[in-house]
Amino acid sequence: MLILVPPRFIRIWTRNILRRTMPNFTQEAEILIKKGKFESRRTSLALLACVAGGFCLVMFMSCSRERKQILALAKNYENLDGASWEDRVGDIKKTMRLYENELEQKVKASEFLGEYYKTLAELYMEKKMYGEAVKNLDQAISYYPEKPILFYLAGVCEARTAKSEQEPGTRQERLRKAEAYYKRALSLNRNHGESLYGLSILYIFELNETLSAKPLLERLINNEPSHNDAKFLLARVYIAEGNVEGAVTLYDEIIKKSHTSEQKTVAEENKRAILEGAYGR
Repeated sequence: MLILVPPRFIRIWTRNILRRTMPNFTQEAEILIKKGKFESRRTSLALLACVAGGFCLVMFMSCSRERKQILALAKNYENLDGASWEDRVGDIKKTMRLYENELEQKVKASEFLGEYYKTLAELYMEKKMYGEAVKNLDQAISYYPEKPILFYLAGVCEARTAKSEQEPGTRQERLRKAEAYYKRALSLNRNHGESLYGLSILYIFELNETLSAKPLLERLINNEPSHNDAKFLLARVYIAEGNVEGAVTLYDEIIKKSHTSEQKTVAEENKRAILEGAYGR
């Protein structure tokens, strides 16, 4: 089959191989090729075979040298400090296991510390010491930066602390910090019910941004249809935006489904006030 290959293609292959493998020889071969010295198939094939053989020999010698270098390095490594390669690997693995055990203990200790800070914060909250509580919650967050409940509790503490601030600027700053905590909790879990409700309270009663609470409360009620406290708040939002019909519907749901007489009474009074135009006076 090779005899059928045109000399022109053989010359091209030969030229390419020569250029890549033996650049010094290529110049002389190029002159011969241009002069037509390799016109016959037999001569071209012979040259191609020589070039291919030379190329394989060069590659074999190169691989042999690399193999000898690798073996020499391995031998030197085995003799290092009089220990074999296997012994050194074994020592390294033993050391790694020791450190792994130590790291596992540190991880467990960190888990306990995070829980301790959270528990301590809750104890401070029971005593209404919200400033100390939020400090411990921040510590707990440093161990558990993706737990929504920690950010929710911190939001509650900041909002409660803000109420005691006499300076308007400081009070507003704390309220915004509370907002940031709630938002962080919702970024971790957009359906975190306590954070949805807490942020809604903040918008309606503290930041005077009533309408901002609307999507939060609608999401909360969609997730928890029996959350009547959220329905009271959403009815308030609907009234603020002029949606009287929506507010009446919510009060009717509370009257119909609530299990407490107090909620039913408040809902009936609010509904009556809306229909009489006296709500909010």
